[in-house]
Amino acid sequence: MVKMTLPRRLFRLVLPALLLGADGIVAAPVILERGGWSGQIALGAGAGSAETNMIDGIAGIGVGNDRIDSLDESASSQNFGFPLPSLDVGYTLAGTHTQFYLQYAQQGPASPVFLDIEAAGGVRQKLPDVGIIDVAVLGSAPSTKVWKDPYLAGANREDTERSISGLMIQWHNLMDSPLSLQISARDVDIDDEQSGISLGQSASDSLLLRRTGEVYSYYAQYEWQLGDRHTLVPALGYLDYQLDGDAMAQDGLNLALGYQYRGTRWQFETSIYYRDLDADKDNPIFGAAADREVLGAALGLTYPEPLGWKRWAAKARISWYDSDSDIDFYDESLGLFMLIATYELD
Repeated sequence: MVKMTLPRRLFRLVLPALLLGADGIVAAPVILERGGWSGQIALGAGAGSAETNMIDGIAGIGVGNDRIDSLDESASSQNFGFPLPSLDVGYTLAGTHTQFYLQYAQQGPASPVFLDIEAAGGVRQKLPDVGIIDVAVLGSAPSTKVWKDPYLAGANREDTERSISGLMIQWHNLMDSPLSLQISARDVDIDDEQSGISLGQSASDSLLLRRTGEVYSYYAQYEWQLGDRHTLVPALGYLDYQLDGDAMAQDGLNLALGYQYRGTRWQFETSIYYRDLDADKDNPIFGAAADREVLGAALGLTYPEPLGWKRWAAKARISWYDSDSDIDFYDESLGLFMLIATYELD
């Protein structure tokens, strides 16, 4: 029989990726008393379907259409397959409760920047009666391909690169409580931003469409243990897209709820989240504000030690994301199915 300590430790590693990617619901990290390496390495594959008028592809995987014939319709669906490498490793200095770590993983649909693959490197310090203070540097790895001018219709669009860099600060187990806080800031850069050029927009209207700028997120969550087998994690967040184009800038609330069940052999995780975002100004192309509502969900199963293999786990995950804008052109959706094998280092 598998000891309950194994599923609980796996839960610490699985829950962040399953639920809200880099931002939002994130289980408190485990910092070992002894020094040395810890964490996990994972490799898998998946299939997905995406609808977006704004993004061409990521990591060589196409998710958008080169050509659109109208600005009045939502994007058509694109199917794709992808490899899924991920890394979450740390090195703890013995006797100090100081851990340096590196994370690399495909971000979930709920990451504040849609379809961004992000790496994080940072340091954590566990302090008695205070909690764990966590500071990390963020960056795209690799950059995402977006359209230079997403509004070009009737001809093939050209792509350019979008890159993200930023900083995240987290306070896990605030004053030894189940409460955790998180704040992040990201800078969004697009190499060749030409939004609206094909439509002959004025200089002032073109500025309203710029997608570069800063994205800030603020989250509070409570990790509620319901006995040995059940964990409930409600989270409340605020997202602020301070983009250079006021018609693209948005802000609003993010509500999320995660749940996990740890059985003797199986482990089950699920989450749901909702966002309500309001645009700062009307869009000059469509004459309306691109307010949007986002709904997403994820479901995962974990089977520790398949075939008796120590430190290995087999995982299956389904996630779904739907962004419904008041302007159909900006509607986006993403569905993913993944099979993953992980190896735990410690």
